[in-house]
Amino acid sequence: MVDDSSRSVHPSRREFLYAGGTAALAVSLGASSTPALAENRASYVRMSLSDRKAAETLQNYREAVAVMLKLPPTDPRNWYRIAFIHLLDCPHGNWWFLPWHRGYLGWFEEACRELIGVESFALPYWDWTAELVSNGGQYLTIPPSFANPNSELHPSNPAFIASFEAFRDQFSKPVADFYASLSQDQLKELGKRAISTPDEFWKQSTDLFFPIGQARQSNFDVPMLNSVGLTTILTSLAATHFVGDESVAGFGSGKAESHHEVTEQDILESEPHNNAHNAVGGFMRDFLSPVDPLFFMHHANIDRLWDVWTRKQNARSLPSLPEGSDLATWQQEPFLFFIDGKGKPLPNGKAGDYAHMSQFGYTYQPGSGEQVVQQDALPRLAEEKSFKAALPANMLSLVDAPTATVSIPVALTHPEEGSAGPPLYARITIQPPHNRGGLRFHVLVNSQEEVRSVNFNDPSYAGTFSFFGSHSHDQGHGAMAKPVIFTVALTAAVNELRAAGALKAGEPLRIRIVPDTEGVTLRSFEVRLESIYIGTF
Repeated sequence: MVDDSSRSVHPSRREFLYAGGTAALAVSLGASSTPALAENRASYVRMSLSDRKAAETLQNYREAVAVMLKLPPTDPRNWYRIAFIHLLDCPHGNWWFLPWHRGYLGWFEEACRELIGVESFALPYWDWTAELVSNGGQYLTIPPSFANPNSELHPSNPAFIASFEAFRDQFSKPVADFYASLSQDQLKELGKRAISTPDEFWKQSTDLFFPIGQARQSNFDVPMLNSVGLTTILTSLAATHFVGDESVAGFGSGKAESHHEVTEQDILESEPHNNAHNAVGGFMRDFLSPVDPLFFMHHANIDRLWDVWTRKQNARSLPSLPEGSDLATWQQEPFLFFIDGKGKPLPNGKAGDYAHMSQFGYTYQPGSGEQVVQQDALPRLAEEKSFKAALPANMLSLVDAPTATVSIPVALTHPEEGSAGPPLYARITIQPPHNRGGLRFHVLVNSQEEVRSVNFNDPSYAGTFSFFGSHSHDQGHGAMAKPVIFTVALTAAVNELRAAGALKAGEPLRIRIVPDTEGVTLRSFEVRLESIYIGTF
């Protein structure tokens, strides 16, 4: 479905069209900068992997991974036991995505300190955006410390378990004992994602375990680079509320009945989070992703961007958490599977425990996106912030990609000369296919009508959204998954189309969603496209 000849990596034109002077700033906010503290009395500083001073921290991290890999399967801090927590309980596609992963990283960080005896240890973060910009927007690679198969920071190292059969042999009894120890509340939570018995655990984990030779299968193509580019990140950080709705994007993904339900994903989750997971490949593609040590570097950067957005909101006296009665609902969601640094269960946790970084006493060395904290607020361009597209057909298949049309104010597509233009996004509601592992959807703006493949270097290419994981949290026992909202940044594509003379003032935007099934075996493919909204913050 996708034109392979277009997979050469040339996103630099787009990055520099939008980023301009901010690109240099994003890179300069690195090695020697004093951390901009979000909260007082922070004891630990999480540094960028690219900082030369991070070498000692990386060595400490390697030692912690090595120790955890050697712990017996009966120890809750065993490397694979820690990954189980993510499989059993992690939220994706809802408004608990950010606090849950903050808690997961924070307790893991404490376990690292405890096991290696280094009290000052703090997790580094992988600033994919700053590294991409420093490479001229041309390429991105696995961080060097994680690329060596002879290191415990690579999941193909012999210290990792070689096969699923060996994995099950080692963990069969510890998993059975773990389930026997669970409370009724914990079993109830696991029932929401059809993993409440050892048999269900092994059934789900069978396809999530990768043998040594396939533990990481990276492909950092243009959609991946576009998703972590500065334009995408700045558009994400422009959000003015934590929670959106069907037509208006927020920052922290959408409301849900529980953290096991998938409802909607804002830009941060739809693009950099999901696409980076899938681009690294192997374990990172699914719910056992923490088996790859790079997982914690990736999610530390996601958490850092949440902190950047929070400080931007505070600087503008805007809300940084859900509002009104939503706040109590969000705070009270139970997180029942974390363990502390000594491996003891924390069965009474709640989402509100992780609303702020003060729970763990850390801050971040500044990185890409930091400039939004100091920038003036965006001008108010219109009372109406979202515009529903007209869909001529609702079914999306391998041979038919209907074109949605939407008219939006000229000020949104043709700002005053010299302006970079306002942040724009597409809010896409789609019925997930049953088999979604590896499936991507490319978003095109004002492309040629006859296009059935995607040239990623064409101005019409806006971005890509993909599902994380091969099973849905909310499918339960065979039920059809509910529609999911994805959000894709359109800012760069609209600016590039305008610069190329391919978008006239007052001309409607034509949005097309093109499925990419490369590497996915499907006899047929048809999903329902519920709606598309174009919006700004």
